[in-house]
Amino acid sequence: MIKGLLTSKLFLESAFYGSATAINRGLVLLALPFLGSFLTIEEYGIWTLSQVLISLIAPVLCLNGSAGIMREGANDRDLGFSIFVKYVRLATKIAFVVCIVSVFLKGDWILYTIYLTLLEAYLTLLISFYRSQDKHSLYFIAVLTKLVALFIAIYFSKTHDSLISLLQYQLAFGVGLLAPLFTLTLLNDRLKSLKYEFSPVVIFSLNLLPHGIAQWILSGSDRLIIKSILGDSQLGYYSLAYTLSMSVMLVNSGLGMTIPVEIIRNYSRWVETDRRSRIILAYSILFLFISIGLMVTCLELKNNVPFLKDFNDVVAITMIWVLNGMYFLGIYLFYVNYLFYLRKSLQVSFLTAGAAIINIILTVWLVNLFGIEGAAVSTCISYLIYMGLTMGFANHLQAFPKRYFIFDMVVIGATASLNYFILRLIV
Repeated sequence: MIKGLLTSKLFLESAFYGSATAINRGLVLLALPFLGSFLTIEEYGIWTLSQVLISLIAPVLCLNGSAGIMREGANDRDLGFSIFVKYVRLATKIAFVVCIVSVFLKGDWILYTIYLTLLEAYLTLLISFYRSQDKHSLYFIAVLTKLVALFIAIYFSKTHDSLISLLQYQLAFGVGLLAPLFTLTLLNDRLKSLKYEFSPVVIFSLNLLPHGIAQWILSGSDRLIIKSILGDSQLGYYSLAYTLSMSVMLVNSGLGMTIPVEIIRNYSRWVETDRRSRIILAYSILFLFISIGLMVTCLELKNNVPFLKDFNDVVAITMIWVLNGMYFLGIYLFYVNYLFYLRKSLQVSFLTAGAAIINIILTVWLVNLFGIEGAAVSTCISYLIYMGLTMGFANHLQAFPKRYFIFDMVVIGATASLNYFILRLIV
């Protein structure tokens, strides 16, 4: 079974997109060894907060166009191109207004975060278009511009030892690298524009926007709360734990980019057979290897590697809870895509909003009681609730074969329990 999954198209595409996501969404993790050499723990915390805000605001500035491009473009390339061009025009109008308003802001990290958010909005539209067209190489190149821009920025910023310089260079080189690729894509003469009803596409995308914002609240509001209650230093320690835990998030992102297309093209197989259960089992085994291996590596190297110099027992325990939360989020991805297929985007947004509200309440309460460990516990509980609600709603709508659904729950419970107790023994 495992051998078959390792050679399957789903696994290979998940591995590819997981690697690409390591560059796109995993910048915070990849940059940690380099940023840790010249930024203070407080500056690193603010930089990670900036990247979190970029991920939150970018979908708003492009009206969540990536969802519409993917949903319609996966089966019709010309339609996908037409929708892509339309969203680019809308994003440009929004960017013009944002740039005018930003003139009245002072030149601190918030200003450059806004500009980087505009760049991220354009990048999101472009890579969504490439995904819908199965243009894997171009997708990778587009994502690579973000990594290259950051590392060039790190190189030039080392002489300044300045967070502002880092953000300035990150913006300048990001624009310079992405603009040519974006222009060539828009001038593509192999695809033709089609007449279509744009309003249903916008409605579908906007219905998912609260979902995206609420997801950010689940994954990013904890840092804002920690900053306001505990200060920049504790934010830095929590950011270190969360960043290291993102090793699991990279796997999740690879799955999140491949499972939707798989379900769209093979829906009955994902409902009626044990395909989902087999892949969840393989994912759970992989999670345990990554989680345990990551913790052992951090504990062994913390006295020898500069960027792990702040890795203490509190950070380690915080990681345990965050890692289990990441696992629950990975399982959520398997079930939520049934709801997307059934066009239940509004209901998904309500589920996510409910989980986000729970997360905020728990985080404020537990951070005041237990510090950054409380924030991690809140993350884990919130993702558990989020996963459970999504699984229950998907099963209610689709009525999965009972034996497969029960198997999934047993695997999930066993994996999370094993991970917690093994890591506690190690720490």
